[in-house]
Amino acid sequence: MSARTRAVWLALALLLPASPGEAADPAWVEGLEAGAEAARAGDLAAASDELAAARALAGKGGPPNGDPRYWTLLEDLGQVLAWTGQAPAALAPLQEALRLREAALPADDPDLAGARLALARIEAGAGAKNAAHGLAQAALAGLEAGLGADHPATAPARFLLADLALDAGDSTTARRLAEAAFLTRTSRLGADHPATVESAAQVARIEAAAGDAAAARARLEALLPLLDSLPPTARAAVTLPLARLRAGENDGAAERLLEGLFDGIGDEPAAPGEVPAPLLKAQAANEAGVLLTEAGAYDRALPWLERGLDLKARALGKDGPALAPPLLNLAELRLRQGEPEAADGPIARAERILQDARLAESPAFAPVLELRASQRAQEGRFREAVLALEGAMTLRDPADPALPLDLEAYATLLDALARFEDADRARERLRGLRGKE
Repeated sequence: MSARTRAVWLALALLLPASPGEAADPAWVEGLEAGAEAARAGDLAAASDELAAARALAGKGGPPNGDPRYWTLLEDLGQVLAWTGQAPAALAPLQEALRLREAALPADDPDLAGARLALARIEAGAGAKNAAHGLAQAALAGLEAGLGADHPATAPARFLLADLALDAGDSTTARRLAEAAFLTRTSRLGADHPATVESAAQVARIEAAAGDAAAARARLEALLPLLDSLPPTARAAVTLPLARLRAGENDGAAERLLEGLFDGIGDEPAAPGEVPAPLLKAQAANEAGVLLTEAGAYDRALPWLERGLDLKARALGKDGPALAPPLLNLAELRLRQGEPEAADGPIARAERILQDARLAESPAFAPVLELRASQRAQEGRFREAVLALEGAMTLRDPADPALPLDLEAYATLLDALARFEDADRARERLRGLRGKE
């Protein structure tokens, strides 16, 4: 039975009456297992269908709130929705799973801490940084109480807290937390363990974000001899930030790193909770395309961007919100080539995807409007360019480092602003924006 057929069968099973005295219909457990299998294989569309249908079936006559398998179902559904770019929709099942675990488990249970950490990551991605911080702190406290402060399982909570500290501008705290997580894994697992290597790469990523690119690069390059022995997630954790740090060298090193990552990711299913292989390959391809675009190597960038878009589209199975960023990368390439007509299709598709997902009034929609403004400016349609730019400015949050103001894009439109409006007002807006750097 195919994944799609099974999901339909599960949905139809909602119409069937439960047998007298039956505690739970086992079909929803089959749906949980099939959804988890589809997610590990990278078929996120099938995984979403399976898990949503299983959740509905499990709720027939009242959800089995006391069954730990139901908690797992909710958490798996939330993770799949997050991978497809639907962070707001992912929050509800994760919040429900956490409530059920809190009601049933002791405060120091590691599974409860894991549920808090999973929700914290999605809250952070959705911009709810305070909520994420509270959940991550509670997760760390629970793990330390249940497993000990030096247990390797405490590392993910410390890394998330480090990222949140970095977002808040506290690079000192961020680096302290990251180093502590790395040292914990080193002492307990060994320097060559994949989890330790991934931790070292995360420390380097935080060092680079804090402005210490030299330390970050040295740390990442020291990991290169281990690269071929690493699983895909750890290999990506090393390769992606190192490629970004090497991008300005014009010797092809960054592209070779990303090509090696892309070719080295096989089709084997991911471990539970890890990013599926098709998404990792798409990330490598998109990153290569973006770096080559920034370097002006447009002919080499195009096939990478198209490959990344195709991989992500196949994983999603439909136009989910996660398709918008690679579409906009392709549109930016076309605009840099001076081809505004070729950029129209990707921009329009990203626009429709985010509107259908009810994200048109969120910061995620700002890049669509910024590229639309650039396109209209290239076409000489300055009134439309300014209106699109103003719309983007209302969506951007200057205090949120996850969605920074694209000052370069705004600067390229200064001429359009000056032609359409009063030049003094245009310059004042740009000065104000630059003051937020």
